[in-house]
Amino acid sequence: MLYENFLKIFLKLLLFIFWLTVARGAQPSARTLTEFKGLESSFYSTESGKAYLSLKYESANMRNPKIGFLKFGMSFLEVNDLRASLDLRFARSSDLFSKWKNLLNQKAIRYATFEPIVIILTDRMGHTYLLKSSKGKLNASGRLMLFGGSTIEHDGLIESFPRLVIDFDDTTSRLIIEKDKLEKIKLLIQ
Repeated sequence: MLYENFLKIFLKLLLFIFWLTVARGAQPSARTLTEFKGLESSFYSTESGKAYLSLKYESANMRNPKIGFLKFGMSFLEVNDLRASLDLRFARSSDLFSKWKNLLNQKAIRYATFEPIVIILTDRMGHTYLLKSSKGKLNASGRLMLFGGSTIEHDGLIESFPRLVIDFDDTTSRLIIEKDKLEKIKLLIQ
């Protein structure tokens, strides 16, 4: 809990420093606090003490695009080589939904891009799903979109899709992987 609070404060400080730099009209230097490398973080179950969520990435950079609606002072986060592991045997749905909502409230995260992205999901029975994609992005409704050559590996089988969508359904306490409009994998969360 202390580590989680520290991480929240640290990320808010980074976003504030970036905002202050942009508000003054200055361009951030090549090495500022908005460009950082090698973050690795894990969250642990208060009941079992085991990690239920681990995040790791090579680097993250704030970008100010020159085209489209984002050119009007809206920055976004570009995350390189994101690797996430979610173990639903130890995760509580209330904890996951709370973290997901907090994440979506951060504007820089809401417009973030992930290139490439690897997600390892372990369901409550211990079965593993390995999701890989060359690109990922959160959409406007808060769903994680994987596209650009997405695959799911499960039970030794590898399936390819043009895109995958990952979403949380807090009413049924499920994590949903949408392969296409008709085919979905629904994983129950405690």
